[in-house]
Amino acid sequence: MSAQPPTLDLPPALRDPAALRRIERLVLLGFVLLWALIVVVSVLDMRADVRLRTADLIHEAELGTRTKAQELQAMFRELHVSIRTMSLLPPLREAEARNRASPDDDVVDGRRFRSSDAQTLQQLYNHQAALLSVSEVYVVYDGFQPDRGEVPFLMFDQVIVDRFRSRIGRHLAVLGLPDFSAMEATAAGVLARPGRDEAAARDRWHGALSGPARDDADIPLEDEHEEYAYLERLLARERQAHAQLPATGPEGIPMTVSPLLRTCDNSQFLSMRHGDERDRTGLIFSSPIYDARSGRFKGVVATTVRTNMIEARLIGWPFLPVSEADRGEAVQAGMNLQAPPAEWVLEHAGLGVRVMDRRHPQLASWLEAPGGSAQGSIVRVSAEVPVAGEAGWMLHRYLAPAQIEQIERQAGLSLLWRAGAATVLLLLLGGTVLHSLRSQRRGHVQLHALANFDPLTGLPNRRQLQSRIEAALLGARRRHARMALVMIDLDDFKQVNDTLGHGAGDRLLVELSRRFGERLAADDRARHVPGWGETPLRLMADASSEGALLGRLGGDEFLVLLPEVSDDREALAVVDSLLAALIEPVHIDGQPTYCRASIGVALYPQHGHDADTLLRSADQAMYAAKRVNGSSVALFEQELDQDSVRRLKLLTELHGALERGEFLLHYQPVLDVASGSFRSAEALLRWRHPQFGLVSPGEFVPLLERSGLIVPVGRWVLGEAARQVQRWRLAGSPLRGVSVNLSAVQIAQTDYSAEAVHIVETIGVEPEALTVEITESVLMDNSERNIAQLEVLRAAGMRLAIDDFGKGYSSLGYLRQFPVNVLKIDRALLTDANNATGRAILYTVADLAQRMGIDSVGEGAEDREQFDSLIDAGCTAVQGYFLARPMRADLADDLARHFDLDDHLIEHPALPPLPTPRRPLPGPGAMFMPGTA
Repeated sequence: MSAQPPTLDLPPALRDPAALRRIERLVLLGFVLLWALIVVVSVLDMRADVRLRTADLIHEAELGTRTKAQELQAMFRELHVSIRTMSLLPPLREAEARNRASPDDDVVDGRRFRSSDAQTLQQLYNHQAALLSVSEVYVVYDGFQPDRGEVPFLMFDQVIVDRFRSRIGRHLAVLGLPDFSAMEATAAGVLARPGRDEAAARDRWHGALSGPARDDADIPLEDEHEEYAYLERLLARERQAHAQLPATGPEGIPMTVSPLLRTCDNSQFLSMRHGDERDRTGLIFSSPIYDARSGRFKGVVATTVRTNMIEARLIGWPFLPVSEADRGEAVQAGMNLQAPPAEWVLEHAGLGVRVMDRRHPQLASWLEAPGGSAQGSIVRVSAEVPVAGEAGWMLHRYLAPAQIEQIERQAGLSLLWRAGAATVLLLLLGGTVLHSLRSQRRGHVQLHALANFDPLTGLPNRRQLQSRIEAALLGARRRHARMALVMIDLDDFKQVNDTLGHGAGDRLLVELSRRFGERLAADDRARHVPGWGETPLRLMADASSEGALLGRLGGDEFLVLLPEVSDDREALAVVDSLLAALIEPVHIDGQPTYCRASIGVALYPQHGHDADTLLRSADQAMYAAKRVNGSSVALFEQELDQDSVRRLKLLTELHGALERGEFLLHYQPVLDVASGSFRSAEALLRWRHPQFGLVSPGEFVPLLERSGLIVPVGRWVLGEAARQVQRWRLAGSPLRGVSVNLSAVQIAQTDYSAEAVHIVETIGVEPEALTVEITESVLMDNSERNIAQLEVLRAAGMRLAIDDFGKGYSSLGYLRQFPVNVLKIDRALLTDANNATGRAILYTVADLAQRMGIDSVGEGAEDREQFDSLIDAGCTAVQGYFLARPMRADLADDLARHFDLDDHLIEHPALPPLPTPRRPLPGPGAMFMPGTA
């Protein structure tokens, strides 16, 4: 039988090369238009970004300018308060309004002013010096005539004298001139008397520095002419403008600020040849004095402040380092001399005052613009600085063109980056799209193969099989023929994965796929279907034509579609051929591996008329074969469908059964051989279904495990059993312990050990009263994690038992690795004990447990003969229907209280005499359950 050529439903554009080229040209044109749109949008976005960032820069500058203006305003306000405080002092308002005739005229010695009052003024002067490093303070009364040699009534300049003496000494030392310590001492002695006229001391100081040494040092003389001339004009103006104390009181006393003038403070102007005039230029801040009795204008208190001190405040420094000595002092004070130049300018246009950071290389040229405004792209932000209510003081901040240009430069670079990135991206996308279009014919076929074929074996997958079954059904209906589905499940596949690894499991699947395919081909009922990895562009033939089809449903399940069979015998003949493929071992990494299979068969039309029904019927038949004990074949029967409906109903109603209180526990007492009494019981879960009554655990427990409901139900079982054994103990029952079964699902999905410890601690039962029974599957799955959990249980005091030992893949290594206390011997060993080999195995297991110090429990004692076999084997405990069936807790307690082993054995005599044990029975110290001491 030949297969039809593969067909593929491709879009028309992919079948016509000319259409494909037209699509390519349209794609290219679309990408070019998209690139142009991206560039235009990027340019507009760049401009908006420049505007936004420039606005942010200006806004930040405005905030900084306002903050700096507030700092300067606070400084000037405090200076005004200090000057006004001095002008309001009663000694100044009450003193005789007559200035000194000469520097030698001492108002303190002449008793015109008290020394204590002079000390008060000296403290106020010191405060001003600390605030703004003021140069000096003058108290000048009206009628001041400096051209006749008069000097102010009081003068305070101790700070600048000390500062000048210190810096001139350092300056002369830098110049390498002789030591002037003697002259300094002489001047210091003159200045030592408090309240003494510092002017006289200052003249004597300069006299001491006169001569060749002063010429060599080029030290400038103090010049007070501009200050005195301004004070004379100030008195005349204040006499007219503020002749009377304001009615508002002291708060209304104004502060007047002078234009720029040369001060007598040369403490930072140390050289006539190299000095900067800005270091001795300053302002005079003054406040009027009013007579204490008449309230009329009497004079002024004037404070001199060098402008370079204000310049230092603009920068944020306490003073302005001018000389090398100053810079050394600044470094010691921790000043950052590398700070960037300040961008602020403080000016008063009316007074001609302009203070700025002289280090700024471009501020002066910017200020040469008409009206002092910025030129070109220079941006200026301003804030008013009220000085004692006097308007006109403004603080400006100039933003350099480079800052705006930097924003524009960054935006331009961003535009270039975007345009370049868009170009590269569109080129890549365009190339990718074109490449995709050109390769789509091949890719579409390959994607179809990936979507419809199993990547491991190359067989059709579930999706493809569903489609092919539906196509085969159409053909069978047209021909009025029968067809069959054969579902294969590998019984031992999980064991191979767990023991040899998933790679070995994959190789096993590939080999069995090959064998099944060869068997079907040899039977002349299949066509070769190449794997996608071998020939990815070839597709299956039409499955509605004659010929078997092999596919993989997933995991370890395969499906064979027989599109046309005469009856079930023909289908079963194909099944026999498939089972024959499993006779020979599969060699994996040099190790022979045998595999069994459970196979279910469903026929059309007897077992279903559509694909879903047939698949479900084959699946139910396969599970029926698996329940027989594996390696079996089952043909679907209607009863299987009814069983499936029942299982679905049970599975649905298991959800909520715990909350509805439908679960209960029965207890099967376990006989302690040494004492001949029941000392413990095994807790067995029962489900009282409202419709079906008591449901067999073999029916609903697998459903609990499959759905994951075993986790909350198992938690409930442990809690109920712990509470019951606690009640038995408190009531003095012989039943001192209880055992519960642990599912592999529980320990895999939860931190079972922590939950168990918490339940035991909450209930308050002794941990040794609980025994947790685990199956060998728990030991085999994720053993390291399981060992850790079992060790937690053992450390908490609970006992551990291996249930059904000797069934399946028992390994003596488990007894060495796992901390177990009890071996529960599987009933299969007892069943085989009627022959010599089986009896030897049973005796060996019991003897092994005794030698390892482990209790052994013989399960499944159905009659006297089996009971005697377990006793003769040396089991320390026996459990089975011969002794007691599972029952309610109260009945188990009553049985344990009244049970007598001798009477029970008399009631159930053995056919032969009771066998004599081949070794002494264990003593009381080897009892099965705890709590018997």
